[in-house]
Amino acid sequence: DRAAARMRLLRHVCRIVSQVYQSQLAFAEKGHAGQAYLRERGIRDETAKLFSLGFAPDSWEFLLRRAEAEIDEQAASAGLTPEKLPELLVETGLLKQRSGTPAAGSSQEWYDVFRNRLIFPISRSDGAPIAFGGRLLRKEANAPKYLNTSESVLYAKRRSFYGLHQALPFVRKSRHVYLVEGYLDVLSMFQAGFPSTIATCGTSVTADH
Repeated sequence: DRAAARMRLLRHVCRIVSQVYQSQLAFAEKGHAGQAYLRERGIRDETAKLFSLGFAPDSWEFLLRRAEAEIDEQAASAGLTPEKLPELLVETGLLKQRSGTPAAGSSQEWYDVFRNRLIFPISRSDGAPIAFGGRLLRKEANAPKYLNTSESVLYAKRRSFYGLHQALPFVRKSRHVYLVEGYLDVLSMFQAGFPSTIATCGTSVTADH
């Protein structure tokens, strides 16, 4: 039905966005701000790769162009087209529409929500990304240190955990879980030998959790 088709499209969009952001971190030049921050926090490259960490460059018009270029056969067969992409990115909270006329020198009527941020994909238990968190890498006036994408038909904060996909095999084996506050806490605990660690996504623990 229409709702199920919409969810499939959003899942493809989140998958493509995750790949786009990952490539920005994985293939960045030496001294890149995202990689430097991870080294400063003691996060190893293999951990960043395991958790699919990415980077949103300091650009207002990066994501839409790159995501359009990454629409693959699988996504296209589900009905994803460049024309549909902007509204789907808006629905996930990754893109916003400009009010009024585009700025001088810009042909875009959309702009990126995440800019100059380390990206933490939030996934379902099967590893499919459904939302994103971003950590600001340079202080900016009135800009929150952490920013999360909006709730959607895919993602509800009150029912979601960060790190669940990576932790689940260990939780099933050990029959216990460590619940921490933030994304980097999950990564640090995982590296320290406590892989059964998850975090709530910017909210307190709920009955749904």
